[in-house]
Amino acid sequence: MPDETQPQASSGTYMEVGYTVQGPHMTQSAARAIVQGQEMIATVDCFELQLVADSSSNGGIMLRFIGDEIAPAQELFQQDAKITARFVAAATNGTQK
Repeated sequence: MPDETQPQASSGTYMEVGYTVQGPHMTQSAARAIVQGQEMIATVDCFELQLVADSSSNGGIMLRFIGDEIAPAQELFQQDAKITARFVAAATNGTQK
């Protein structure tokens, strides 16, 4: 099993990093919305948290979830939960970078 506190790579095509969930909470945020047929900025409820890298050299990521994504995010991202993220280059023209 790989050491999840350090980035893992396979032929330079992806990287896995271990994170710990910190500060999950409900708040409000601005988002684009269609109101009476017109696009405008509206205030919406959102679930916000920070993923703090287990290795101090890997930094952190702030995440916000709105709408139907809130309930599953609240289940997955609980305080101090261990999360492993895999970062993969997006495919372009049918090939992976």
